[in-house]
Amino acid sequence: MKTQFRTLALATSIAVAISGCGSDDKTEIPEVVVVNSAPVISSTPLLTVTANDTYNYMVTATDVDSADVLTMSAKTLPAWLMFDASTGMLSGTPAVENVGSSQVTLVVSDGAIDTIQTFTLVVTAPANNLPVVTSIAMTTATVSTVYTYTLIATDADSDTLTMSASALPDWLMFDPSSGVLSGTPAAADVGSSEITLTVDDGSDAVTQTFTIAVESAPRVPKLVVYEDAANPLWPAWDCCGGTTPAVIADGDADYGNVTEFTIVGDTVVGFNARDAVDGVAFTTPAGTMLEFDLKVNTMPTAGDTDWKLKLEGGGVAAEVNLETSKEGLAPVLDTWMHYTFDVSGLGLAEVNLIMMFPAWGTGDGAVFSIDNVEFYNDAATTPEPEPEPAPAPSSALTIFADQLDSNWSQWGDNGASAELVTDGDAAYGAAVEFGTAGQTVAGFSNREDLGGTGVTFDASSYAATGTLEFDLKMTAEPATTIWKLKVEGTEAVELDLPTVPVLDTWIHYSFNLSTLGNLSALNNVMVFPNWADNAGAVYRIDNLKLLTTGNVSSNSGGDAIINVATGIDFEGDESQQASWVAFENGDPSPALEFVTNPNSVGNTSATVAKLSLMASGSMWGGAIVDSVTPFALSASNAVVKIWVYKDRISPVGVKFENVTQGSHGVRTATNTLINQWEELTIDFTADIGLPENGAITAIAVFPDNFPETESRESDATVYFDNITFGN
Repeated sequence: MKTQFRTLALATSIAVAISGCGSDDKTEIPEVVVVNSAPVISSTPLLTVTANDTYNYMVTATDVDSADVLTMSAKTLPAWLMFDASTGMLSGTPAVENVGSSQVTLVVSDGAIDTIQTFTLVVTAPANNLPVVTSIAMTTATVSTVYTYTLIATDADSDTLTMSASALPDWLMFDPSSGVLSGTPAAADVGSSEITLTVDDGSDAVTQTFTIAVESAPRVPKLVVYEDAANPLWPAWDCCGGTTPAVIADGDADYGNVTEFTIVGDTVVGFNARDAVDGVAFTTPAGTMLEFDLKVNTMPTAGDTDWKLKLEGGGVAAEVNLETSKEGLAPVLDTWMHYTFDVSGLGLAEVNLIMMFPAWGTGDGAVFSIDNVEFYNDAATTPEPEPEPAPAPSSALTIFADQLDSNWSQWGDNGASAELVTDGDAAYGAAVEFGTAGQTVAGFSNREDLGGTGVTFDASSYAATGTLEFDLKMTAEPATTIWKLKVEGTEAVELDLPTVPVLDTWIHYSFNLSTLGNLSALNNVMVFPNWADNAGAVYRIDNLKLLTTGNVSSNSGGDAIINVATGIDFEGDESQQASWVAFENGDPSPALEFVTNPNSVGNTSATVAKLSLMASGSMWGGAIVDSVTPFALSASNAVVKIWVYKDRISPVGVKFENVTQGSHGVRTATNTLINQWEELTIDFTADIGLPENGAITAIAVFPDNFPETESRESDATVYFDNITFGN
């Protein structure tokens, strides 16, 4: 490192001569020299940095000439470095390709003298090169359209890369073995979700974070009666007033050309396919909706009146008030209003005349404009996507399937046998046959002392989502009926097989990895009859795999505590919820989910609870939360209100339990609306004072509590929200 000075100004000399009046005496004044001091750089730079690490060096300088203003600049820098002249901070992060030496020259100036600091900065190679994500994420998705993006990464060290995803929305799945992120969003998924994908080389990890915006599928009308231009098959029409409806330019550019109607006397107006030369009626199957925009330019002379929609076709007529539309609004002067009507609910199989008008006899003097008259049938236009076949779970490790993984061996101890055989069932083929001789164990291992390579396997990254699965066939029975799975590595965990093997029958077994302890260094998987009395057992194992997905849990939620004084609103993500357990809803019961509100009409909550009810579930299928601050049932909290959104009419039940699961049973209320939010009231006032209600600690919800004489004919999805406890 060198520090040097460059002078830009010279000292000044001053001579003053003074003479006395009438005197020849002269006095010499000594010369005064003013010296400018150079700035001094007092900081010492860091001379090395490792690639991929951040380099920071703060330049500090002083000047004894307190009046001088110092300025800083960088004269020579490598491309990866930046210098902030206002703060003196030299910073940057070199990449691997920047390994080597670079000269750095920094300058501090007081306006007259430059002080220069020069040093050589060495970038050293990292001990481990980070993985590099080379793929560019897809950031948009469309409802009912398959989204797919493949994460691609490279590693300069040729390290084995592990991929993972965190906090995905319900509609997305990530396959860590292929790096494919895919799914099909539904209408309820419209909005934005932040996605974080991770690539790990065993030493370091990099992430790719991006946002996927889900957009609604474009709606395609089945018939456009009028939009910006007259439709010759549906001409504008005045029944009895003698006027000619006109196409005019509206002052609002969003609407453009519109049809303007004027009411004179007693008349109705609209669009009439009967008057067209080639006009034909429009058929209206189930799900047909009529939508249009209306703006009143001049109100009727008589003042306020009802505004009507009337449809005719096939000899049938239907007339309704505009306020009965989905929007439920009356026309407002000088304001465009949108109206939506379920035509199939009006009893018409076809339509050939559409009329919008003030009620007969009350509309004289009214002037109004109509635009965007269109028939939709969303069920036909954008059908629900066919359910995608569930992807086969991704195998992170196949220990044995027709052949052994190269790092693993088959083994048995103390006289137990382990040999490769061919099973008579062609669907299985090669299998490993074990025989136990009493007080012995057998299985598969990567330990060197048991015939493996010593390379352990890390399954910790998907312990929460994955499974260990295998097929077993017993060909000779031991005395015991207790069979074990034992896994070893960082720790040892032993579990009973949930189903007792059956002689000469292949049975599939699956265990959630989350039940098998720490799997960061798995080295032994054993399956055997109970150690103490397993003599004489002969059995075969095939398709022993660790899968990244498949974990099924009926539990969901976080560690929040419920207080009935504030109720249950389900806002926030899963970690912000209380812990819920689903029950009696299939085997296993799908967990309660916390999802985006499917319909904000009536209930504006952002997040609600969702329970997928199985046809195989019972009337008592539901979910329970037991992290409730204990409370006594009283007049202040005995009236429960709960919002529900269901596709069927049936009772909704609520039950209170104490710490010993004592309860006075379920009380119910039945919804009256389908696919709409509705608030139900369930009154427990009659249960106040009963002994089991003195210290309630759990609350259960039964969203489809149908009568015992009935059954659930098909799978169903129900939502509930905003549970309050009052009077």
